[in-house]
This record gives sequence, C-alpha cells and structure tokens, in this order.
Amino acid sequence: MSGLLGATPVLLAVATMPMPYGYYTLLRLVVTVAGVFLAWSEFQTHQRLTVWVLLFGFLALLFNPVIPVHLDREVWFVLDLGAAAIFIARWLVGLRSGRN
Repeated sequence: MSGLLGATPVLLAVATMPMPYGYYTLLRLVVTVAGVFLAWSEFQTHQRLTVWVLLFGFLALLFNPVIPVHLDREVWFVLDLGAAAIFIARWLVGLRSGRN
C-alpha cells in the first residue's frame, strides 16, 4: 500500500496536464482508495477524529468515482495540487514522527 500512497501525489501532479479522460477516472479511484486507507489508518491510531481523518475523508468523497463531483478544469487544477500537498504533508509528518 505504501507504493500507492507514494504514487498518489505524483499522479495528482500529472493530472494538472492535459490527459485522456481515462486517466482522471483512474486518478479518482486511486485518490479515493488512498484517502479511505489513510483516514481509516489515522482513526485507528488515534481513536478519534483528527484533522488528518477529516482531510483524507473529504478527499475520498471529493474524488470518488461512484458519484463524481463535476467541476471546471481550473478548479480541478487547484484541487489536484492541494490534494497532492496534503498527501506530501502527511508523508512528511509521518517521517518526523517515525510512523512511515
């Protein structure tokens, strides 16, 4: 699972470039799975809602492929970069605390 989590911010950054529609569908699936996994993992660790649980839960809902959120390309550009930053920030926090 760590490969998926490490690839997620890279996939999000690539999504800021023009890509085929199928790429964005795959991206939605990857971000949703990674978001659910991290939200659940954080909740299991702390046994309460934390900022990380809420952030990753929100990302999983926003990117879910089952009930897609339709936004303009410009909005998705910002959201893709913001989501990548959240995944990278969580990775850096994990490195500092020794949890990754």
